[in-house]
Amino acid sequence: MSSSTPTGFFLENRWQEHLLALTTESLVAGGLYLSDVVGPEWAMAVLAGAELVTLGMHTLRCPRKKPQTVAWDEDPIEIDYGTSLDEVHGHAALTQGDGELQFAWYSSDGEQIAPDDPPPVRAKRYRVEVWAKATPRFDPSARMPTKVRVTPAKQEVQWAKPVITIVYGKTLRDFKGGAKLVRGEGDLRFSHDDDDDLRCQHGKPHEIVVYAEATTNYLQSEPASLTVHVQKAPQEVEWTEPSVTIVYGRTVGELQLRQKVERVRGEGALRFSHEDGELLACQDGEPHEVKVWAEETDDYLESEAAILTVHVKKAPQKVKWTSPEITGGMINVQYGTTVGDIKGMATRAKGNGDLRFSHEDGELLACQDGEPHQVGVWAEETDDYLESEAAILTVYVYKAPQEAEWTEPSITIEYGTTVGELDLRQKAKLVRGEGTLRFSHEDDDEVLPCTGSPHTVTVWVEGTDNHDPSLPVEMTVTVERAPQALTWTALEPVNYGVKLSDLPQPQRVRGDGELVFEYRSSGMDEFKVVLAAAKPPVQGSPHTIRAKLKETDNYCESDPVEAVLVVNRTDQELEWTDKIVYASIEEDSHAVEENGHWQIELNDVWPIRRRGDGKIAVVVGQPPKPLLQTTRLFCGRHQLRAKLLETPNCFESPVVNVTIHVLLTVSQWMQYLGYEEKTNIWMRSSEKVDAWDSHFTIFKEDLPDLVPTIGDTLPPMDSSVVDTLFPEGQFHVTVEYFQYPQTGRQPRYMRGSDQVWFGDVPEHIRDQLNTVSRRKMIKTRLTEEIKRLRGLIRKSGMVTLS
Repeated sequence: MSSSTPTGFFLENRWQEHLLALTTESLVAGGLYLSDVVGPEWAMAVLAGAELVTLGMHTLRCPRKKPQTVAWDEDPIEIDYGTSLDEVHGHAALTQGDGELQFAWYSSDGEQIAPDDPPPVRAKRYRVEVWAKATPRFDPSARMPTKVRVTPAKQEVQWAKPVITIVYGKTLRDFKGGAKLVRGEGDLRFSHDDDDDLRCQHGKPHEIVVYAEATTNYLQSEPASLTVHVQKAPQEVEWTEPSVTIVYGRTVGELQLRQKVERVRGEGALRFSHEDGELLACQDGEPHEVKVWAEETDDYLESEAAILTVHVKKAPQKVKWTSPEITGGMINVQYGTTVGDIKGMATRAKGNGDLRFSHEDGELLACQDGEPHQVGVWAEETDDYLESEAAILTVYVYKAPQEAEWTEPSITIEYGTTVGELDLRQKAKLVRGEGTLRFSHEDDDEVLPCTGSPHTVTVWVEGTDNHDPSLPVEMTVTVERAPQALTWTALEPVNYGVKLSDLPQPQRVRGDGELVFEYRSSGMDEFKVVLAAAKPPVQGSPHTIRAKLKETDNYCESDPVEAVLVVNRTDQELEWTDKIVYASIEEDSHAVEENGHWQIELNDVWPIRRRGDGKIAVVVGQPPKPLLQTTRLFCGRHQLRAKLLETPNCFESPVVNVTIHVLLTVSQWMQYLGYEEKTNIWMRSSEKVDAWDSHFTIFKEDLPDLVPTIGDTLPPMDSSVVDTLFPEGQFHVTVEYFQYPQTGRQPRYMRGSDQVWFGDVPEHIRDQLNTVSRRKMIKTRLTEEIKRLRGLIRKSGMVTLS
C-alpha cells in the first residue's frame, strides 16, 4: 500500500491473480461480500485501513490515487435575486473523478458565509468555490472559484378590483387594502395620500396608482391603476336643542341660529326658513317653527330640514328722559315751565307702548324752596310688550327773571333835594315779574352830593318764591351846586392874644363850606386873607373882619359878612419848665470841644413856656451878662435869669431864674484821663494792652445828691457800653485790667489810679494834664521809631542794636 491517506483501496488477490477495485463504500459492501469468502478478520483489516494486511494466503495493498478536476461553465455568473443556489451550482461540472461536488460562498470582503436556500446574498457580488470530495480512487480536487453577481429582481403589484365606486367622504385609507404585493418586498406607494379628499368631480372618476418601492434586492414595480367613481354623500343637520324661549324684540339674526345648528355631516351652506332681520312676534303664545337645512354641493346632496320651536314672550319696555339739559336724571327748568314743555324729552328706549305721565300737561311747576318735582313717565302694555317701569325725572325749578325800567333815563336836580322829593316810584315801573320795586337810594332824607355827579340811581325787582331779583337798571341823576349864606352879630372889644377862631363865629344859614376870614386895619385900603388862628394886633385897631364860606363840592361860594373888632394890649408870662436842668453833651447836640473843654449851645437846654410875643432876654452873673440862644455853655453849673421884653401888643413880663448843669459822658471823661478806646477797651495811649477782660472801678468823692442814680462801679465794657453822666467835681478814679501779653503765659493784673476834674478845671491841674499827655505822646513816638529802625536793620543784614 502507498503512504498517502487511504481514501480508496485496490484489493489484490495473488492467489486468484486478479484485482478488485473498490471505493470505501464498495469496500464495505465488498467486505461484507469478502467476509463470506475470506472471513470477517480480513474484511476488518481492510476497513481498518492497514497498508499491508496478510491474512493467510491473502495480501491487501493500497496503491496511489488519481486527481480529480472541476470547472465552471460561466464566469462570471449573473442571477436574479431569489434564484435557487442549485441553479448557480448547476454551472459547476466534475471534469475528472467521481467525487461529490462541494461549494463554499464568500462575500465581496472575503468572509465566508453559510449558504442556504434561498441564499442571503442581498443582491451583492459573491465568490463561489467548487471542489470534488475525495473518493477511494481519487483525491479531492483543487478549489475552482467563479464570480456570482446577484441583480435585483422585479416586483409585481395589483388591485383586487380594477374599478370601484365609493360615496364622498371616503379616503384612500378606506380602500387601499385592495392593493396587494404579488411579488417582492418593497413598500407600497400610492399616487394619493391616505387622507386625500376624493371629490365627486361632476362624475369624472379618480385614478389611483400604486407601485412597490425599489429595495436592495428588488427593482421598483410597474404601477397598477385603480379607477374610483365618487358619488355625492347625504348631508345631515340638527339643532343643538329642540326648542328655545326668547323675549320679543330679538330678530332671527340675534338668535345666532348658526351657533345652535350642529352639522352632523356635510358642508353645504345652511339655509333658514326665516331671514336674519325678521322679528318674531308673540302670536298670543303660538310658537314659531324655524327650519334649517344644508344646500346641495358638488359633493353632497341637500339635507332634510331640521325644525326648531321658538316660543316668544312679551318683552319689557323701557322709557327714559333724554336731553342735553338732563344730567344724572336731573334737569333745571325756569319757573313758568309746564309738564307739557318737558314731556317731549321722554322717549322709548325699548317698546312701542303709548307714553303716560304722572302730571297733567298744563301743570305749572313751582320752585318749592329748592325741593325738586318728581315727574314720571311709563309705556302702556301692547301685544308684544309689557307695561314699562316708570322713569323718574327730577325737576329742579329755578326762579324766573324779573325786569324793571325807568320812565326817564336821566334827571337834573339842585343839591339839597332829598330822595323822597325825587319820588322814584313814580319814575320806575315793573316790566316783568311779580316782585316789589326796590331802589339803591330808599332813605327819603338822603341828599345826593355834587361830588361824583352825575350819580347812578338803580332800581330792581325784589325776589319772590318763584322769581329771582331783577338786574338793576340805572338812571342818571345830575346834582348842581346850591348857594350858601352866613349871618354875624357885633363883636365885643378883646385883649391881644385872642385868636379869630376864639371870637363869636358867623352863623351858617346854609352850606358847609370852609369859613375863611379877611381883615382890613385902620389905614388899609384892601382886605387881606388871615387864618382863623391869627391873633389880631393892637396896632391898626379897630379892625374890620370879613367872613365867607368857601366854595365846596356841593355849594357855591357865599356872600361875605362883616364885623368890627377892637384889640387892647395885654400882659406877658415867662416860665421855666424845670428849675434845675441837667443837659448831657451828646453827639447829636450842638456840643463842641474847644481848648480841651466841652461846650453846649443854650438852644439844647432851653426849657421855657411863654405867653406873649416879646423877645426873651437872658443874663448870667453879676453884673448881668446877656446871652444868646447860640451861646455855648461849658461843663458845669450855670445860674441864668430871663424875661420877655415889652412889645406893641404886650407889657414886659416878670424875671424868672433857672439852674443848668452841663454834664460829660463816660467816653468824654475817659479821654481826659489820657485813655484811648480800642475795640471797646480803654487803655493808656502810651501802653499796648491786649486785655479782653478789663473793668473800671470809680470811687466817688463828694458826690452831690443831685444825681443819685450814679453807682460806684461800672460793669465790664463791651460793645453795648452805656455812657453814664457825671456832675462836676473831683474824682479819684482807679482803673483795673488784666493783661495777656503772650499765649500760654499767666495773666498779669495791673492797677492804676488818676484824678480828674469836671467843670471849671483849675489852671495848675489843666497844665499838669497837658504835660503828662505830651510826655506820653513823645514816648509813644520814640518807641515806634525804634521799632521801625530795628526792622530796617534786620532786612539789611546788619548787626541788631540792643
